[in-house]
Amino acid sequence: MVAAYAITAVLRIKKEENQGRAELIVDKKVSRMHWMSSHLIVAAFCSAALLLAMGMAGGLAYGLMTGDLGEGFWNILSMNIAKIPSVWILLGFTALLYGFWPRITSLSWVLWLAFILLELGWEAQLVDWSLLQISPFTFAHYTINIANLPLIPLLSLVCISAFLAGIGLLGFKNRDVLTKA
Repeated sequence: MVAAYAITAVLRIKKEENQGRAELIVDKKVSRMHWMSSHLIVAAFCSAALLLAMGMAGGLAYGLMTGDLGEGFWNILSMNIAKIPSVWILLGFTALLYGFWPRITSLSWVLWLAFILLELGWEAQLVDWSLLQISPFTFAHYTINIANLPLIPLLSLVCISAFLAGIGLLGFKNRDVLTKA
């Protein structure tokens, strides 16, 4: 669900543009890159903060119910933190679409739904694990013990999401901004 927030936060940029406010801002002293990157930074920070808060709340609830505020709390918190790069992939994909093709940003929702359906299909044993692995969320899947979670794939997801967002920034820099005139 935090991925839905990340997509919505990035699409806030599109709303600003559609309502004519983007033109007013980027025509003044704020560059296009700074304007869009500020939105992306806020989206990335807030999605990470949401996952951190959810992990702390989940870990605390688990710890209070089981009497284990140690290892159980840290496992739940760590699993939520490990999902941040997966959420950022959808953020970067949405930024890429918005930067080049703002009219098809709804494809971000299609991708989000596809990842959800893959997970549900796997839970219902309709989808094999190998197919589920096309989702970035499998890199920090709950079936993988946090102690055995490899760090390189998660760091790779961070790099890929930054690359996607960066390419989206370049696309936005070089395209026309929607005007209300």
